[in-house]
Amino acid sequence: MSKWTPEQRQAIDSRGQNLLLSAAAGSGKTAVLVQRVIDLIIKDRIDIDRLLIVTFTQAAAAEMRERINKAIFEELQKAPVEIQKDLRRQLTLLSRASISTIHSFCREVLKKYFFLIDIDPNFRVGDESESAIIKMGVMEELIESEYESGQPEFLELVEMFGGNKSDQGLLELIRQAYEFIQSQPDPEAWLKESVSHFKLSPEDFAHSPWLQELGRQSVLQLEAARDMLQKALRISEGPGGPAEYRDTIRDEILQVEQLMEGAAAQGESFYEQLPSLSFKSLKRAGKDTDKYLKEKAQRWRGEGKKLLEKLRNALQDLEQYRQDLEYLYPYMEYLCGLVLKFSASYQQKKKEKNLLDFNDLEHLALRVLKQQEVAGEYRKKYEYIFVDEYQDSNQLQDCILSTICRPNNRFLVGDIKQSIYRFRNADPSLFLDKYTTYSRGEDEAHRRIDLGRNFRSRAHILAGINYLFTYIMSRELGEIDYDHQARLYPGLGKDASEDADIQLILVDKSKEEGADKDDLLEELEELNAIALEARIAASRIRELLGSMIYDARKGEYRQIAYRDIVILMRATRRWASEFMEVFRAQGIQVYTDSSGGYFEAVEVDLILKLLQLIDNRRQDIPLLSVMRSPIGAFDIAELTQIRLSYPQGHYYEAVENYRQNFNDELSHRINLFLEQLESWRERSRLMPIDEFIYKLLMETGYYYYVAAMPGGKQRQANLEVLVNRARQFQDSSIKGLFNFTRFIENIKSSSSDLDLARVLGENDDVVRIMSIHKSKGLEFPVVIVAGLGKGFNRADTRGRVLFHPRLGMGPLLVRSDLRIKRDTIARIAMQYRIQVENLSEEMRILYVAMTRAQSKLILLGSVNNLPGQAEKWCQISNPYELIRAQNYLDWIGPALAHHAGIDTLRKLAGEGSDGMILHEDDSSWQIELLDRYHLQAEEREKSQLKQEFKQRLEEYPGSNELPDLIKRLDWNYPYPGAVKLPSKLSVSQLKQSGLEEREGMQGPISSSAQVGSEQTPDHDSLLTSLEKGTLMHLLMQHLEFKPYQSLEELEQAMEELLHRGILTPSELGFLDKGAVLAFFQSSLGQRAIQASHIYREMAFNRVASAGEIMPQGGELEEELLIQGVIDLYFLEGGEAVLVDYKTDRLQPFNRQERIESYRIQLEQYRKAIEEIKGIKVKEGYLYFFSQGEALRLL
Repeated sequence: MSKWTPEQRQAIDSRGQNLLLSAAAGSGKTAVLVQRVIDLIIKDRIDIDRLLIVTFTQAAAAEMRERINKAIFEELQKAPVEIQKDLRRQLTLLSRASISTIHSFCREVLKKYFFLIDIDPNFRVGDESESAIIKMGVMEELIESEYESGQPEFLELVEMFGGNKSDQGLLELIRQAYEFIQSQPDPEAWLKESVSHFKLSPEDFAHSPWLQELGRQSVLQLEAARDMLQKALRISEGPGGPAEYRDTIRDEILQVEQLMEGAAAQGESFYEQLPSLSFKSLKRAGKDTDKYLKEKAQRWRGEGKKLLEKLRNALQDLEQYRQDLEYLYPYMEYLCGLVLKFSASYQQKKKEKNLLDFNDLEHLALRVLKQQEVAGEYRKKYEYIFVDEYQDSNQLQDCILSTICRPNNRFLVGDIKQSIYRFRNADPSLFLDKYTTYSRGEDEAHRRIDLGRNFRSRAHILAGINYLFTYIMSRELGEIDYDHQARLYPGLGKDASEDADIQLILVDKSKEEGADKDDLLEELEELNAIALEARIAASRIRELLGSMIYDARKGEYRQIAYRDIVILMRATRRWASEFMEVFRAQGIQVYTDSSGGYFEAVEVDLILKLLQLIDNRRQDIPLLSVMRSPIGAFDIAELTQIRLSYPQGHYYEAVENYRQNFNDELSHRINLFLEQLESWRERSRLMPIDEFIYKLLMETGYYYYVAAMPGGKQRQANLEVLVNRARQFQDSSIKGLFNFTRFIENIKSSSSDLDLARVLGENDDVVRIMSIHKSKGLEFPVVIVAGLGKGFNRADTRGRVLFHPRLGMGPLLVRSDLRIKRDTIARIAMQYRIQVENLSEEMRILYVAMTRAQSKLILLGSVNNLPGQAEKWCQISNPYELIRAQNYLDWIGPALAHHAGIDTLRKLAGEGSDGMILHEDDSSWQIELLDRYHLQAEEREKSQLKQEFKQRLEEYPGSNELPDLIKRLDWNYPYPGAVKLPSKLSVSQLKQSGLEEREGMQGPISSSAQVGSEQTPDHDSLLTSLEKGTLMHLLMQHLEFKPYQSLEELEQAMEELLHRGILTPSELGFLDKGAVLAFFQSSLGQRAIQASHIYREMAFNRVASAGEIMPQGGELEEELLIQGVIDLYFLEGGEAVLVDYKTDRLQPFNRQERIESYRIQLEQYRKAIEEIKGIKVKEGYLYFFSQGEALRLL
């Protein structure tokens, strides 16, 4: 960025104060941060290693380091000579500068001060897999010991929270409580304080955090009820309205306003007044009253009354609520003890393994930094502390940094409107507190600077975003008022393009009832909402592709390509795969960067089932899955035949029964299959789990089988991820196939998943599908936000015990003695607060999605009964009604319904839009209303065009030109055979063509020998056998031929190649030294050593006739160029002995075929030596290193 805005320049230049940089989307916050660092280095002469820069992710830290490095280089090019030396020094210091995540910083603290908290300095940080296994073991031990002790409180907790048929619910509750408290600076203190709130006196209960929260919530509900009553009053006072209702409604409004005053004051008077709230019957309306207006007034008054009665009923018996909490106190106290026991046991297990997890890094670092001497050292070291994405920090992380900061050296960067990681325990209130308390004055000790100018999106997109969020985002919902300070202002130049609209596509997914339907219509009605949106998105992409788009940064128009388009979704599970299927069917290049879905991938699921089966074959689903798969190659008829032979019991028993009692081809195959399983089971006990999985992939050939499936590259990458995941598991302290399968099942049962492997290149021309969370920090020319009608996930408010940082724990009251179950006051308060906070996060997620767009923004969502929805949207006018939203369209719809310049939704709502208050705004929106029958018209139009084109071809008029045209079109090349012949062939290709003629592909892939040896990956980084063979040839080309007596002598010779740079240490590790020694000690090797002349890796070219080389060449006079490299030949008595190295392994079933294919190679080598060198070849050998075998073929 060549020029800085005044606000950016202030952020770069300000010194001697704590700064909060509230940086809106696309405002250049990273560029500002980097420039501030550069200025501190150059102008303030502060070394880079005296700055602490904390980022949210490791990728962000690497990018920050790279950008600073680039900026220093740029300054170095133009700096005076006297400054260049210092800049070069900064480049040297950059490698050890503190630019990292908070966890990396904590790790450095612990490595340095380990002795202060009694930990081993050689600790390692365990990954999630190892931690999960340890937690499972600790939990089982804890629960088992509790059952043995039989404490009444524990048994009652099992009844309360265990679930209907097991104690799994209680185990999950303990785990959830433990995970939740880890974001607190003092987890144990927080937990004990939360429990203490369950035993309050009536006086203390009146001032409890729950009643204070309910008071704040009640104000919103009362405001909403008053708005409804006022709407009813306005209708009653208007022409034709039910005037007789006015007095009653006015009295009710007065009661509500009095309650609002009490609720706002958060005093006891509110709860005392609430039970006295009363409603009188409405008087009979006059005969002249408009019936529609009367019903409308009654409806609004009824809605308000219903809301007030709900509030009154919920809060009318506070003493009973207090007694419920008092009853729960001993059980919550015991639950607290269980969590602390679990924590202590888990810590002990980790200590035994010298293991820390990420939570330990933070908590232990805080313990170290609370010691003033240590904190003082860091305060002295770091002149400035930078925190990027501060809105996503939590209390613990903020506390860590607070211990080492000075009164005036913090630079906090973030945007509360982009805080979308509360599910990871991020606490946006940290940013909000500073946002509201930091002053905007230049000389303040705590200063806030707002960056509101957006350098990413075109002006019309910003205008639409500003209008929408001004309407829906507030302190009550969104946690910040979207005022002039929060708005986005254009930073790019304006353009005069005609497509300056945000598009909203609303799809009515309702089905038509009763009408006669043709096949096409019935097919469209079968589409679910996801497929329906996918088809519409695909149609829009086809329209966009190749059209012109304005590139505001370049100030020019260009064509839209696939890579310019992204589909953003709140969650990609199920949606991404459906979109991909539709897009691919319509020829759209697409890639999904979806979260999860890994275990659902067919290839991963099958290998995991195979591992389960090897571990325990008495599992019907894995057994049937593997037998039916390409690995087992049994068909449905055979599986049915097995079951019919033994209908009762497990399927494995039927398989064993068939093997023992039948003697046919099927029983023989079953026997081979079970023997293979037994062989794998034995090997699984001896091999590391990652090597074992790798061997399975190779021996079954499944790694190559999936390569031939659609998306083969992705599928192979998924299997490689499984091997790497197993390697991580193997590196932990827990081993074995059983533990690995158990670990995977634990991940799946906890509704967790892994991401699919990434195989996308940066410049691949594809439409990307990704979650909104993954799009954060990215930008795209065209953004389609899909799934806006999908319901919000409210699972966080449904747990039997809720957790909240400020409100503590909110359990459900379950009394098995009275057989009752009801909400406690804590849970009621927490449910609403968590709901509001989650919806606030959803609103920010929508903001993030919309601010990714550079030039074109399309919003897409589907609903049932679109006219009814439009009428509902026209009636939403206050924050409480927005809080009741079910999906994103329940926010977008009301905002656009109240937009004075857009009447689409008001027209759709009809009379339901009467009396609306409209808002004038300059933003431009295009609303398109579609249904599934719109697609019917599209499909019919395509079909009709095809038919018309076909008819035109069939009705082409005859003329004198027709014979000549037919002659031209029917012309054939007179030498068709030559077309099929290549002009150049390698000897390896000749060998392969011969092999294909003899072999063909047949039979199940479960035979390991059918895997193509040339492409078999080695276990280490899936190094292929082709690469391994290349290494062996390289070694034999340069290694001295002499009689090696021992492996040590050979290794010394190989070390020399390492010093000469011919081989690298890792390559040396891949080579089988024993096999090389065996060659030199063999009779063939000894002959080569004693030969008068040795020739290695001799390249040649020779010309041969097509008929000689290829049977299909026939009698053609075409000539081919044959290229090859002869591994080794040596001279004995003036004649040549030819040797060709092989690193693959011959298998019994294909031994002869492979030997014959290799004979073709040797024959070409013989002809090359005899024709080019004029030396007769007397013998020709294949030498197989893997078997130490020399085969004479010539």
